[in-house]
Amino acid sequence: MVISEEEHEQMPEPVRERLEALKDAPGSVIVVGSMNADYTVTTKRLPKPGETVNGGAMKVLPGGKGANQASAAARLGVNVQLLGAVGEDSNADFLLGKLDEAGVDTADILHVEGPSGTTVITVSAEGENTIVYSPGSNAKASAGYVQSHRTTMLAGLAAGHTLLQSAQIGSYVSAYAATKLGAQSAYGTAEEVIAYFS
Repeated sequence: MVISEEEHEQMPEPVRERLEALKDAPGSVIVVGSMNADYTVTTKRLPKPGETVNGGAMKVLPGGKGANQASAAARLGVNVQLLGAVGEDSNADFLLGKLDEAGVDTADILHVEGPSGTTVITVSAEGENTIVYSPGSNAKASAGYVQSHRTTMLAGLAAGHTLLQSAQIGSYVSAYAATKLGAQSAYGTAEEVIAYFS
């Protein structure tokens, strides 16, 4: 699956520039990040605390910063591997199916007990939103899990692969990945990642 020209043009310019840079990067992209099922409802206006408002049909969409990064890069034709965790529920099957459709390598995704990550999103007619995030399986993507893939990731980085990280799996895991691998990351150098999350 490839990102259409229309979808490409609708992206914010900084995102477009980063994705374009990935197309020219040597090697592959390794993403350490989150996956969420986004339960989204649109409504005329956001409810006030304690208030109930009517909304439109609920949509369940694939989300999570890590999954979104991985899918976007894969749709541009980049070889992408995603490291993260899903639970034991129908959302896991849904998320993995969408990642497979995009062409993301999901072979090393961790499967854990309990629910997958989810968000509940309300979007107003003006485009404002509220988001409640339940980490679920994302909270179980530990530094130990990243460490278990260290050899593969180091070999990839030595071959010019790029490491992207998502804070939704825990800032300490993202920082760990960059510092232990000595990686250039989406946030900058390993030292910049540590400063960012400190």
